Amino acid sequence: AVQRDNDLWRRSARYRSELQTAAPDLFAAIPPSEQAVEVGDDRRPEDEPQFFPSDLPLDTRRTVRPFLLDIEADIRLAAMAKDLDDLKGHLRLRTCLNRFKKDNLSGQHANTRARAAQTSVQALIDDAGDRYARNREAYKTLMGDGDWARKFRELRPEDEVGLNERGVLETEANSLTIAKEFTASQKGVASGETKHK
Repeated sequence: AVQRDNDLWRRSARYRSELQTAAPDLFAAIPPSEQAVEVGDDRRPEDEPQFFPSDLPLDTRRTVRPFLLDIEADIRLAAMAKDLDDLKGHLRLRTCLNRFKKDNLSGQHANTRARAAQTSVQALIDDAGDRYARNREAYKTLMGDGDWARKFRELRPEDEVGLNERGVLETEANSLTIAKEFTASQKGVASGETKHK
């Protein structure tokens, strides 16, 4: 983890220094206190702002060369497509895991291990969904609303279900309702009694 953090800090510093020569307009728009990367015990490298054009306030963003906005928009669009592909793959994996667990596993030990695997997959789903939301918000900041929003819609938690999962959830909910109604209709019937005449 320390090596990974150090690598991220180095990349952040290199990006900031290259920004100064490759995109002086954008670098000049960064507040002076943020122009250098400072490593600190209370700071995580992944939280370090990278200062893409979409990160800047509107009045500052207007001073940035248009080609930089186009470059970031292309990056964000490609990232959204990749994030959705990742999300679909993880949702398929979750569906398969759930089906496998239901059909093949019994006992506390096996179910505990399966639950750990499901938790890991859920973390991947959450991460892909968060990345998609961040990239979508940045793209919207750059491009505004448009036709692109029909393809790349805002995701709600209930949208993050795998193929057939929604149907399975609805079936389970219906089955639960039917079971509750049946149980309620049987109250008051003594053991061994029947309503048949």
